[in-house]
Amino acid sequence: MPAFNLKLLDVNMQLKDFDAAEKAMQAVVASPEVKGTPNAAIGLSNFYMQVNKPQQAEKPLRDYFAAHPDNVQVEIALAQLLLQQKRADEALKVLEANGDNPSVGRQRIDTLVSLGRVDDAAKALDTAIAAKPTSALMVQRAQLDLSVGRYDEARKRLDQVLASTPDDLYALYTRARMNLIAPGGDVNSSINDLNRVLSLRPDFFDGRTLVAEAYLRRGLPEETIRNFEAASRLNPEDKNVRLRLLDLYAAASPPRWLDAERMLKDARQSLTLANDIDLQLAEARMWNLRKDSAKALDLVKGAMQQQPDNPVVLQAYYATLLDAKDYRTVLADSDKLIKAHPEYWWLYQSRAVARRRGNNDRPGALNELKAGLAVASKNKDDNATTSLVHAMATEVSPDEAKKVLTPLAEKDPHWQLVQASIMQEAGDAEGAIALVEKVLAVPNLPPQAQEQALKMAGILYLAQTPPNIAKAVGIYRQMLQLMPNDMRR
Repeated sequence: MPAFNLKLLDVNMQLKDFDAAEKAMQAVVASPEVKGTPNAAIGLSNFYMQVNKPQQAEKPLRDYFAAHPDNVQVEIALAQLLLQQKRADEALKVLEANGDNPSVGRQRIDTLVSLGRVDDAAKALDTAIAAKPTSALMVQRAQLDLSVGRYDEARKRLDQVLASTPDDLYALYTRARMNLIAPGGDVNSSINDLNRVLSLRPDFFDGRTLVAEAYLRRGLPEETIRNFEAASRLNPEDKNVRLRLLDLYAAASPPRWLDAERMLKDARQSLTLANDIDLQLAEARMWNLRKDSAKALDLVKGAMQQQPDNPVVLQAYYATLLDAKDYRTVLADSDKLIKAHPEYWWLYQSRAVARRRGNNDRPGALNELKAGLAVASKNKDDNATTSLVHAMATEVSPDEAKKVLTPLAEKDPHWQLVQASIMQEAGDAEGAIALVEKVLAVPNLPPQAQEQALKMAGILYLAQTPPNIAKAVGIYRQMLQLMPNDMRR
């Protein structure tokens, strides 16, 4: 790997000298190690998108795909780029090639669904199947059924394909996906299908990542890590796999920090990931977990040099300052930003924490949180409201949080559960149990609220003195019936 030019690229990107950065990038992709590879095309395309030259991002992918029409990785990258540019019909045209590849088929179906063209896709597939029923068409039709929750229909189609061709990789992979997402799906059957897929085609990247997800659902973290590592070797440029590995290394017992550092070092030598903001922020979070705020702050500041107006980067900056207990800087640096961007609800929360912990200013913290709640309410952002209310309970008082939640919780079980969570954190276990039981008694409770309520009830019953084992067992039996795929309970 042309390490010097990669480093030069990194420096020029941080200096925002994009012309010099482009020259360095051109030198990288022209080097003997990289020239003519899929990574050269994808890396150059990503670079042009990063420096806001979308009109130049398409050509490297088009040229490579024209010369290598069987390369699925570049085909999907090109289709995704066209979708970003609102050129859906062109993306679908690109995805006509390699239609029997599971990854391409899934991307095509996902694209049609995202465009709201499910009925059109169904009619087209049904017509094609009536004319000439092939396994690939049947599996694509099953994928379409999956995308809109028609699991029984999907299962029938897949079983029909596999009855005649039991080693159909596309059908096995799709049935494995179905068993992971469908109610009542069987995670062990999913793992069996995926292991069969990988025995037939060990280099199948999507199969490797899906079996990792299945092992995670099965509660086997080492197998999960092993398969994500194998996936990363198959496609070293895939950012999402590296991000998942970082999380898994951090969650291991004990944490696998050396593996995390090795993986990050390897990513910095990658053509497409060397300057990736998401990986930089993930590395900063790792150092925060390891109580090294100085290293975390250096990484976040580097990301800010590249993208000073990116709200995700800014949010990471203030979170890192809070971890470092640098409350004065939080307040000083955010004064201008909050005036320029009053829509940043999370900034009010950061300022509230800084006021409370730095100055013991509860009234000031309360005012900041109320301002953030006004923004969240205006935007109908329930996640923001939940975060702000929890901060209010922690930094000001549970009673203030209750004042906010009471009108919200009158009709909505979600806010009742948020209130129960705050009561539990405040030490009012009996009040929390009563509220959770009230939620569980609601008829036709939404599945997400039911799952959350059952999880809370199980924890609360076991935390009672003495533990209410009988009720906890009853709750966990309900959970197993509702969520048989989730073995982590």
